[in-house]
Amino acid sequence: MKGRTLIKVIREIAAHLCIICSIAFIIVQILDWYNPFMNFMGTSAVLRYFLCAGALTLGIMHHFRIGGKKRKKRK
Repeated sequence: MKGRTLIKVIREIAAHLCIICSIAFIIVQILDWYNPFMNFMGTSAVLRYFLCAGALTLGIMHHFRIGGKKRKKRK
């Protein structure tokens, strides 16, 4: 039972990480468009890594249906 709750926690953290990084990435994109000389996109590499890691984690968990609801088989 503890393994299931840990997997759900990892899935929720990855989902929140994707949402937060996506919003921050949009803000950085707008700031870079507004003032390109500050090079906001060049200094946001860590943000991109977190976004990619969270999306990859969610994608793998979704593909293998880890921590999600089981589908009922149709007859």
